[in-house]
Formats: sequence, structure tokens, C-alpha cells
Amino acid sequence: METQKYIKKIKETNIKTQMSLKEYLEESLKSNEKYLRGWDYLENNLTNKLKDILEDENYNKIVYNSDNVNFILKSIGIDLDEKLLRQLGTFVNIWEDIKQNYKNEEQENILNEDMVKKGFILNENLNIESLKNLEGLKVKCVLDISKVGIFGSFTSTEEQEGKFIYSGDYKCLMLIPKRNRTKGFLIKKRFYYKIMKGGKNGKHRE
Repeated sequence: METQKYIKKIKETNIKTQMSLKEYLEESLKSNEKYLRGWDYLENNLTNKLKDILEDENYNKIVYNSDNVNFILKSIGIDLDEKLLRQLGTFVNIWEDIKQNYKNEEQENILNEDMVKKGFILNENLNIESLKNLEGLKVKCVLDISKVGIFGSFTSTEEQEGKFIYSGDYKCLMLIPKRNRTKGFLIKKRFYYKIMKGGKNGKHRE
């Protein structure tokens, strides 16, 4: 299911009612931008048919962008030359990124609400002195952990219990998991933490 913000973005985007797909793509290429040519146009304008396709449930179930391109071509019943086909691929990439960004934002909001209910504190301040003030705290921490799987690297958001240590070498906070003295997780992004009972034995200042 697509987010309400994504659906709203589609509905509020300017519609080029009289344009065919070919004319729309050609118009986008008239941009003077040296790089990302026509991206602003493709993000802020649609044809009626493209609007319908972006709202199509079957289109939004597709995993690969190349399949999205084929879906559009078949739906409209058109063949494009190589230049316009590349620009259609750019259109797909732009709108898939918009959709994913809204999904990520929604998931972050849901996570934030859940963490607040559970008594966690959100820390977005990665200033060195601020992080040093957390050193020594025994905490439960929810953070992004980089992992490597059979399909490549990915990030997993996990809850870990341990102790905050500031690393001068990496200039960031580390979480040393419980019962582990030599390995830990580098924290370089926003994170949530909750001080454990009896865990205020570090430099933390209220």
C-alpha cells in the first residue's frame, strides 16, 4: 500500500493534459541542465496516462525499474527511440525514489512513536562533546547496524543492550554489547536509547 503523502504528491502534480508520452519526454529533454537533464520537469509534471499508471496497484507491485518501463510502454502502446527510452527510465527512477522516500519517512515516524511509548530517547545530536557526555551509560539502544548477506550489504535496525563508549579513533560513540569487551557497534547516525536501571555511572549530565 502506498503512503498518503505519495498519493497526495501524484494528485497535486501538474498534468500536461494534451501531451502524449513522446511529447512529454521530448519536452523534458529541452532542459538546460548539464547533469540530471529534465529531472525537475519529470518530477513536477505528468501526463494523464502517467498519473493513472503511477496510481495503478499492479504497477506499484513491480520490483524492478526495467519492468516498470515495460509496463508503461505496454499500457500506452508505444515504441520509443533509445534517447526517449532512457528518459522514460529516468522518469521511473525519479518516481520510485519519491515513493521510497515517503515510505522511509512513514516508517521512521512509526518507529519514533513506538520508541517514545517505550520510554526511549531519540538522539540526533552527533556533536562530539554531546556524545562524550553519554560515555559510560548502560543502555538499551536502537540503532542501524550494517550487515553483509548473500545478496550484499544491508542495514538492519536492531535493539541492543550494552554500554556507551566514546571512540577517539573513530570520533563517534560506540555501543559495547553486554558481555562483550572487545567488539562493538559504531554509531554514526541518529539512534534511540534508554538508560538501564543503575546505568547512570558515566559522564551523562541531566
